[in-house]
Amino acid sequence: MKIQFGTSLGYPLSAMSNHVTKVPNDQVGRTTPLAMRYDVATFGVLGYELDLTQLDQKTLNALRSQIHEYRKNQQLILNGRFEILRPTGDNHNEYAWAVVNQDATEALVGFFRILATPGQTVSDHLKLPFLDDHRRYRIGGQSVPVSGSVLRNIGLSLPVQFNGVNADTASLRGDYQSCLVHLIAV
Repeated sequence: MKIQFGTSLGYPLSAMSNHVTKVPNDQVGRTTPLAMRYDVATFGVLGYELDLTQLDQKTLNALRSQIHEYRKNQQLILNGRFEILRPTGDNHNEYAWAVVNQDATEALVGFFRILATPGQTVSDHLKLPFLDDHRRYRIGGQSVPVSGSVLRNIGLSLPVQFNGVNADTASLRGDYQSCLVHLIAV
């Protein structure tokens, strides 16, 4: 994420080749979830550096689904305007960025948390200043649209992380968590 963040300051997403690699990683031995590796790699030209003969059927099905999803959003990702939303200040534990089309009728937002933090009891919000105040946006598969003004000024509600208090409502658990949120104006 640090590499993508820095590279995005000088290059468009269409010039960045982002690959999902195997775990544990050959260079640092780190194991991160496939979903997070894909979510990060989505913001650029997606590639995989995996030996398909070594993967189980569940992983192969996940890759197939990821590639299908990426292809649906590929034009937006490669031709849209990239917006860095986090990090802000010294917090490099969370990253968030988005890509939005020219008329702000579609956006893809990525949120990434490297390490879980104890004691966080409420969900956070991510302001989306690039949206149109006068439009309403359908968020993911939700049926009720939200006003652009709310998303710009209050923000998109981020997934609640598990911290021992909110086990029944947590949607992110443990380290290396991420989500992609697709917004479409209605």
